[in-house]
Amino acid sequence: APGEVEHRHDVVFVGGLSSVHGERMRLLEALCRAVPVRVFGYGAESLPADSAIRACHGGERWGIEMYLALAAAKVAVNCHGAIEVEGHDPLRYANNCRLFEASGVGTPLVTDHKENLGELFEPGLDVATYRGAEECLAVIAELLRCQNRREAIAAAGQQRTLSEHTYV
Repeated sequence: APGEVEHRHDVVFVGGLSSVHGERMRLLEALCRAVPVRVFGYGAESLPADSAIRACHGGERWGIEMYLALAAAKVAVNCHGAIEVEGHDPLRYANNCRLFEASGVGTPLVTDHKENLGELFEPGLDVATYRGAEECLAVIAELLRCQNRREAIAAAGQQRTLSEHTYV
């Protein structure tokens, strides 16, 4: 159908790979060792030679190419960086663009649990959440096994993003 993208990848991560992304790097190392994941983003050249992420890295993706990479996945993974904002604990709040980019293109999003996530999306309905690498792997496995659940999260997340999280 028009507008549909073939799901070429089971799991995709799109984003930065840098020193402010310590938790993300640990998560991606674990994911890349356990499931077929495709990683797109800047910073791969700084990874150790034996990094599992390197083997899964597909280069940088920006603009429409980034959206196409997200749309080509059965599941998109998100892990927030620890970006310092004065007066705020960087580990407590959901706040990155990937929340809206992945859900907006209709890809089910698996994101790290944050205390304010419920203000943006309904966890378990609009997005799937995890609290550590093991749980993330379990959630991904469930979504890859259960197409109906995957499609329900994708549809609900996209509806939420397009109705409540646009620039308008």
